[in-house]
Amino acid sequence: MLLIQTYDAVTVPRSPVTSPPGSDVTLSCSFSCKAGADLTRVVVTWQRPPADHVVHSFYYGRDQLDRQNEAYRNRTQLCGEDEGWYTCAVTNQVENTRGDVRLIVAAAYSEPHVHIDIMEGRDQYALTLYSRGYPSATVQWLNETGCDITDRSKTSQSLDSRGMVELRSQMPEQRDENAFYTFILNNTKLDQVISRSFSVTKNTGSESPPADHVVHSFYYGQDQLALQNEAYRNRTQLFPEQLSVGNASLRLKQVRGRMRAYEFSEPQLVVTDSPDNPDKALLSCISTGYPSASVQWLNETGCDITESSRTSQSLARDGLVEITSHILVSRGANYTCVLTHSRLKQTLMKAITLTKKGKNMT
Repeated sequence: MLLIQTYDAVTVPRSPVTSPPGSDVTLSCSFSCKAGADLTRVVVTWQRPPADHVVHSFYYGRDQLDRQNEAYRNRTQLCGEDEGWYTCAVTNQVENTRGDVRLIVAAAYSEPHVHIDIMEGRDQYALTLYSRGYPSATVQWLNETGCDITDRSKTSQSLDSRGMVELRSQMPEQRDENAFYTFILNNTKLDQVISRSFSVTKNTGSESPPADHVVHSFYYGQDQLALQNEAYRNRTQLFPEQLSVGNASLRLKQVRGRMRAYEFSEPQLVVTDSPDNPDKALLSCISTGYPSASVQWLNETGCDITESSRTSQSLARDGLVEITSHILVSRGANYTCVLTHSRLKQTLMKAITLTKKGKNMT
């Protein structure tokens, strides 16, 4: 309920008027007026104490802005400097009275938007929270025992185009550790406290799960694509005009296929005689699987001779990857093709003995 106070013929709000930066606000002021009164004799002046800067004047039936303070000239948006007391002075046929109105420029902070960002090297992640409000807020981080660990975090606050504060607070952590955090944001101007807790559990499987790539983000009334994964750049779209009816659907353009991982088949070794040198032969190692594999060539002493090879991978009709590796070698020695599928931790080895004459032995 809005409490009001009456200064004889002038009535203004008793409680402060609160409005966010960048908005328009109306400071209420009413006065006694007799029916049929001559409004050309009404003088209304809004001033800012203590210097009594003229904010707005009205007399002779129209605005009179010659003495208006420059800070309010042609103003269309509220800013932080507008906060404070305003005096509404009214002179009419009945009274010459005034009333004071207090304006507070502030906005409640939004529900924190959470991201988990994988740091360089992928041995660390960062729990990052975003929020927006006004004015600047204080941030505190607590661990699972309630101890203050804010000094480990990094918080930044900056003004957007409308004068609102965009707050970003980040807490780094090792990926192989369980963690529990409490994030506390305090907007003292509005006595607003936001407290949110997060539990992060390490992966105990044999393979780390893929990072939660940001496909599309929308907040503060617009798309927020600074953290969008490159694979989805210029390929996503929401329907903002339908958010009011609960439609948060995503339109994904130029859809790309993806398969789960498949083991590679037993490598096949193919020997092709060299037409230029009977003591040489071209060895080919062939296998199929998904999504990719590395190939290594070893000689009979176990030395790596891969740098002399040429390997290619192509997509077959069934969607699997066919990998082919060629190497030119000398006859009369043993060679091994080693294929490694790191995603499934699969290693396949195929050896062959090339004789100078006669059959080859595998």
